[in-house]
Amino acid sequence: MQISFSEAEFTGKKKVTRRERFLSELEKLVPWAELTAVIAPYYPKSEGRGGRPIGLERMLRMYLVQQCFGLSDEGCEDALYDSQAIRRFVRIDLSHESAPDETGVVHHLVTTPANVHDVTQAHALVHGEESDVYADAGYQGVDRRAETQGLKICWHVALRAGKRSALCDETARLAERRNASIRAKVEHAFHIVKNRFGHRKVRYRGLAKNTAQLFTLFALANLFLVKRRLLARHGQIAS
Repeated sequence: MQISFSEAEFTGKKKVTRRERFLSELEKLVPWAELTAVIAPYYPKSEGRGGRPIGLERMLRMYLVQQCFGLSDEGCEDALYDSQAIRRFVRIDLSHESAPDETGVVHHLVTTPANVHDVTQAHALVHGEESDVYADAGYQGVDRRAETQGLKICWHVALRAGKRSALCDETARLAERRNASIRAKVEHAFHIVKNRFGHRKVRYRGLAKNTAQLFTLFALANLFLVKRRLLARHGQIAS
């Protein structure tokens, strides 16, 4: 089969770009078979009249590319034409065809309108087996809320900035610092979503669509948080 000019140029080049390295890691991190098996019962079948739907795994790959690089539908289509690395990842040849545990991963995700206070969702963010929970100052009073009374959890909630700066007891200051260092682990997932995937503001109108996107982004962030272990299974150590 004859290859295109862009394919030949891609094959002959020596430098590996950051995008290629990223997509290569994503290829190994995502459990493709498990995800397609979950989605398959809901995916359109090629039955009856009309055009055949795009293959499930190919569509999943396009969707993940769109989320990872913050692309619109049109931007994703353009990227397929512009980037040989993305075409290889999606497996399209356009010349022929068109809250963290010890691991730090996020185990629960809840989205709300902006006028809903964080503390009202605390009970929905735990899996029930925690003995200690470390939360920021937005969760003050969580231990007194009716919906958390049945949880056998020791809550470690940060002081508000004014009270923290007024602390005179060095022991209390050290305790706040220690708690902050534990809470900081959850920020790693937010760092990946905001900075690596470029998600700094909502893309869609309506809570449901934005929630679906956030589930995808944090699932991907979880993969990158544990990528060393996952890549080690492929005999490749992550840098």
